[in-house]
Amino acid sequence: AEAAPIVAVIDKFTDGAANPSGKRYATLASIRFLENGSVQLFGVGRAWLHDYFSVTDADAGLSEEELSKILDSIQQCQQNDNGDDNREYHDDDDDDDGDGDNFCHRNLANLPVLMAEFDVFLDDSSILPTLSSMSSKRASSVHAISELYRAANRVYRIHEERKTLVAGLLTGLARLRNVRRPDRNSDVLRDLDGIGLVIGRNDKLHERTPGHERMQNNPLIKMENMGLGNFGILSTIPNLAEELMLRLEPHYGSTHREREEYKAEVASFVAFQTLEAYASPREMAKALLAPSAAERFGMAYNIMARHREELYEWTKTVSDDLADCGE
Repeated sequence: AEAAPIVAVIDKFTDGAANPSGKRYATLASIRFLENGSVQLFGVGRAWLHDYFSVTDADAGLSEEELSKILDSIQQCQQNDNGDDNREYHDDDDDDDGDGDNFCHRNLANLPVLMAEFDVFLDDSSILPTLSSMSSKRASSVHAISELYRAANRVYRIHEERKTLVAGLLTGLARLRNVRRPDRNSDVLRDLDGIGLVIGRNDKLHERTPGHERMQNNPLIKMENMGLGNFGILSTIPNLAEELMLRLEPHYGSTHREREEYKAEVASFVAFQTLEAYASPREMAKALLAPSAAERFGMAYNIMARHREELYEWTKTVSDDLADCGE
């Protein structure tokens, strides 16, 4: 691996996707060796893989079935290493050295290093998504660029709306924590300013906070920054795209980078990076398979709109909760 500057990463969510030629999708990543001896992968592009072979026998190609078996073995061992409670490396009776936890590592060491030919998968900015179906249609370059940046601006704006809602929610929840008094069995409210007595809501001080149960069961509370994550919480998508363009510069030629649509294409991937904490893995995989940045922006907008609606509904619950506290 030390001799390979680029590796192809195959994930389980896109492994069923194939282009019309039967080629398999993979994310291209550059390898960076860190000082602590670990390896960092940085995604730099997309590709369609074909004609697999092993370095142990470069003249013999691997069938898709053989490739799938090898990948399944690697994936199973990775799941075991990640703490699968149901893992069984092998029967204890067959453990001659008593070191069962190293079973997968021994077997992985015997697996061949896989190689393949690939075709780079680039965006086609002249393809616009069709609202009525999953098919695509072509448009003139001028019209395509205009539609592309119109779609981009919609995503930029809704991302800022999500940031505003999350900031308000974090502030509101922090204020609620300040007026709650810990109790063995439940959360109750404490009247810090006496307003509860004045307005006749003293009975509320000894009940569960309104909406408390709903808030505890809200899936957003288990997500990083209410589903906004850390990547885009302090910056705009265009600014993040510019930073990513600098990192991608060594991997793409000047002709490709100087195209008018290039920044929007990069920004469409950045938009999905800001959705990593909220979107499902299959939604993220679908974005990788999108043939154009315009289509990817449309997908990002729909997911962000769903997230915004959930944040807005939760904001109303927290606002009502604060009102009952005299805030």
